[in-house]
Amino acid sequence: MTPFERMACRLADSECTPDSQTANLGGTLDAVLSSVGVVAFMISCFILAAAMTKIPQWKPLAWPARVTGVVIALAMFAIAPTQEIGLGGLMERIVALVGAAALAAVALRVMRLPEPQPASSLV
Repeated sequence: MTPFERMACRLADSECTPDSQTANLGGTLDAVLSSVGVVAFMISCFILAAAMTKIPQWKPLAWPARVTGVVIALAMFAIAPTQEIGLGGLMERIVALVGAAALAAVALRVMRLPEPQPASSLV
């Protein structure tokens, strides 16, 4: 995901450890930028939920947006301990899946919104 160099190894490889994965610039940037991106996504869930409460058509989706933020936060905290038992990659994929599913749900909601009616002219 970085334009510099590839990670030194993948955690899926038996000889790869979290330390060796981030041993080069590419691995370090991947870890840092991915973490920043996930945290930004998690925070955006709560900001989006707050905005959704202000629009009646979107209000029903405010709680699911908050739940998505909480699930992503919990999954993020679960990544470190699960790496110890070899399931860190699985948790990373769960975070990605939850994020993608949440975006898909919002997209479906937008597709189902009625077409806005043009304002009637007063002339």
